[in-house]
Amino acid sequence: MTIHVEGRFNVNNHAHLIRGIGNCSTKWACLYFAHKDLLPWLIKQGVGRYKLRKETLVTIPILVPPKDEQKQILGEVERTNAASRSLIAEAERGIELLQERRTALISAAVTGKIDVRGLVATEAA
Repeated sequence: MTIHVEGRFNVNNHAHLIRGIGNCSTKWACLYFAHKDLLPWLIKQGVGRYKLRKETLVTIPILVPPKDEQKQILGEVERTNAASRSLIAEAERGIELLQERRTALISAAVTGKIDVRGLVATEAA
């Protein structure tokens, strides 16, 4: 998992802190490693755990476009992510509304506020 953070924080010994240098921004490095298949650089530790060692991490090649291109790509990724987050939030609101309506419908049917006896016979036919 790759996340971009800024400021002061504490991490445990299972995390690697990566900071961009030179022409490589920190946000670019984060995006790059979030989408890079790291399996060839991992070592198996135990039955199902894999580990990325610092000595191995520093050997992974990273493709670095010019700064202006990085900014363009990062901007487009952020716009796409914002649109996705908005759609997800809208879908979650729709799901909540449907669940509320389902609960209200079941309650109305159970309490006799609506008559559903004829619906079953119609549906079966």
